[in-house]
Amino acid sequence: MSRQRPHPVTDHALLRYLERVCGIDVEAIRGRIHAECSEALRHGARRITRHGVRYCIRNGRIVTVIYDPPKPRKLRW
Repeated sequence: MSRQRPHPVTDHALLRYLERVCGIDVEAIRGRIHAECSEALRHGARRITRHGVRYCIRNGRIVTVIYDPPKPRKLRW
């Protein structure tokens, strides 16, 4: 099995690019994520889903976010 080399652009560099070049307010996004999950964090939850977004929590920290939009419902006639 061949091993892929890591991408030469790190997550840190990507984040700084989005922040400094694209003008994205990363801290505002961090605050929004925290606001969505604050109650779940207080109660020790491991995951929460809000508006089609799954937040995975480990050791009191949000470690990943998965966008899973609701599937359109099929009409029954």
